[in-house]
Amino acid sequence: MRIFCVDCPEECKTNAQTSSTPCLQSMWNDGVCDVECNNLACGHNDCTTAQVIDKCVAEQDLAGDLADPPGSSIDSLAAAALVPMNLQVDFAAARLEIRPEINEMVLTQEVEFSLQWQDSRLRGSPCAAVLSSLLSLSPEEANSDIGRNMRTAYWDRFWIPNPDALDPIPSYYAWVEEGAFSYEESGSWTEGLAPDDASRRRSLAGGEGADGDSSGIGIAAEKAAKAERVRRRAAAEARQVARVEASLGDRRTRAESAKWREGASAASKAWTRSEAHRLARLARRKARAKHGSAAEWRAAERRRLSEEEGDGDAAVTEVSCADCVTWAGVIEFQIIEGFRYDDFPFDKQVVQTSVHVKGADLFTCREQDAFLAMGLTSENAESKLLPATGTWLLDGSLADALTLEHPIDSVSGEEDRETCTVKIHIRRNWNVFFTKQICTMLLVTAGGLMALLMHHGELIGDRCAQLLVAVLIIITALQIDLGLGNLSYLIWVDFFNLMQLLVLLTALMQTMVIHRLAYRKQTVTVIVFDRVFRFLIPCCLYPSLVLGMFFLGNKDLGLAYFFLIGGSLGTAVLGAYLVHRLYFRAIHNREKAIETARTISADDPGYDKMLDALFHNYDLDGGGELDNHEMRVLLESLFKGEPRAAISAAMQEVAKISGSDEEVDEHAFRDAFDAAIAAVSEYKLEHAADGGGPPKPKISYASSVDRIHAFDAGLLKTHQAKSSENEIAVAVEMSSSFNRRHKIKQEQQEPRE
Repeated sequence: MRIFCVDCPEECKTNAQTSSTPCLQSMWNDGVCDVECNNLACGHNDCTTAQVIDKCVAEQDLAGDLADPPGSSIDSLAAAALVPMNLQVDFAAARLEIRPEINEMVLTQEVEFSLQWQDSRLRGSPCAAVLSSLLSLSPEEANSDIGRNMRTAYWDRFWIPNPDALDPIPSYYAWVEEGAFSYEESGSWTEGLAPDDASRRRSLAGGEGADGDSSGIGIAAEKAAKAERVRRRAAAEARQVARVEASLGDRRTRAESAKWREGASAASKAWTRSEAHRLARLARRKARAKHGSAAEWRAAERRRLSEEEGDGDAAVTEVSCADCVTWAGVIEFQIIEGFRYDDFPFDKQVVQTSVHVKGADLFTCREQDAFLAMGLTSENAESKLLPATGTWLLDGSLADALTLEHPIDSVSGEEDRETCTVKIHIRRNWNVFFTKQICTMLLVTAGGLMALLMHHGELIGDRCAQLLVAVLIIITALQIDLGLGNLSYLIWVDFFNLMQLLVLLTALMQTMVIHRLAYRKQTVTVIVFDRVFRFLIPCCLYPSLVLGMFFLGNKDLGLAYFFLIGGSLGTAVLGAYLVHRLYFRAIHNREKAIETARTISADDPGYDKMLDALFHNYDLDGGGELDNHEMRVLLESLFKGEPRAAISAAMQEVAKISGSDEEVDEHAFRDAFDAAIAAVSEYKLEHAADGGGPPKPKISYASSVDRIHAFDAGLLKTHQAKSSENEIAVAVEMSSSFNRRHKIKQEQQEPRE
């Protein structure tokens, strides 16, 4: 006589009355997995997980697979074909690198994801009790082709959406590296985020929840709950990271650790924080793997957060979820980012990850709802999202830098609810590059421009050589590989180096112009032109162009064009104005000094002052010396209309004083000037005697003005002996010079007689 099971659940009893193979009382709890009792109604009595799976899979095949998306159990505002899904992601620190084979920036992004939806069909599935074991994927199975193929065969019987990324690199397929599947008849929505049903939208609009709707909370209350969740997670993780950092420092002594904390650079500390966050993520992943179901994991998380904060769950409200399915795992994407580097190293980029889940309405793709599980704050966002190298920084506040949105379908013009685009706005940390590259190039160009301070005369060759060396260094810098791939366009650094090259070539051209003017003996123009532009090029043109390029790199176009165009035009206009003004002022001052020299006598109290003015007006370069060419120009201006022979005779006397240097300083200028005047006077007397009659007596004069007057009047007077021995010696020397010239003249005339 068969007796149906009495101690079994009611569903098992009911099933026994209608089944041809009922579960009997003798089979119940007999320690043997009986086929009759190995079903969902009887709780798979005395059966192992493997035995349950072997039987339920066959029954599931007979009942029909559940591979199609379920119908929504709530009045969703989304498209009917899409399943409302709570997407939560935990991004590891992004890894950005240039792939030479495709010449593109590639983002390698490890993502811990959690997909949660409702599927009432699973309640009646023969495998409902073992779905977690049947569909979960361990890391060992993920790395085994046999294990993955076995899980894939099970997955084909159920609707398990897997996240995918748009724009992956060629021939790359994103595999789920490990996954945990769980089904709960009565669970809770992750992070308290339920689908946007009609009642919830009405509650958000009105600020009051609908009666009986656990998800109907006001906007302010919802934001407060989100903020509280983020704060608790951030605080808990901060303590966890602190413990990890301490464990990283265990290899150092206590004194060394304290010294490291005080003296470590910002980059070292940033790397340590990033490494601590990575280890903390691994610890949480291992802790989650230890728990068998999502319910156990959430309970453990609530306890952990409550213990960390000590304030319980008072500010956090759980939202119930019927027939709740959770599929959580780890996946790695490799995405082509398509960065452009026009403004490098001041470039700002957008790291874009488009997560696509086919058949899902990703309702948490708004604000930062999908990142609530990360506990992101302004303090930890950079170390959790960006590489530890410090190359990149968040561009703006966390709310501005991290955005989520549904892309717009280009055909229908509506939101693509199956796709959630995560955008992380970043900017390059240009401090290191600026110090190592930009400052170096600035110093090279400044060093080249220092050549303009060299004298435009004998150092003109050295001046050109120094400028050309700087030009070659800049040209070499243009060929440096910046690690950005093979670019087919010019970037900011290229334009910056070209700007410096242009400045150096401008200085080189200015030097060549000076050389040509000097070759044409345009002394005043040379000195004035060099004085103006050796100041304007390094002190006006170059700084304005540098500032303009910096503003251009930072997208401040108004100031950029002001400095670039204004600096260039301003240098040209101001240079032309100063050259014109200084040139005519120099000519005017020289004429005034010459006029004074013609009218003043040696006995005049202002004679020394006149000599000083004459010297400085012809020493335009401020070198403190007059070369023979400048002396010749001075004498030609003073004795305008006199024959070249007279000037040459004067220059011979000047050469005796200037010596091999062919230059006279301010102290020797008076002697040279007086000697030159005496030579011109002697030349006039000598050529006056050639007109007929006996030669006139030749007497030396100390005063140039007296000599000129005596010659014009035709009178010769004898000078009285000078009281000073120096003046007597000068007179004797001048007389001897005159006698020698007269003797040579007579010897030349004797053959003719």
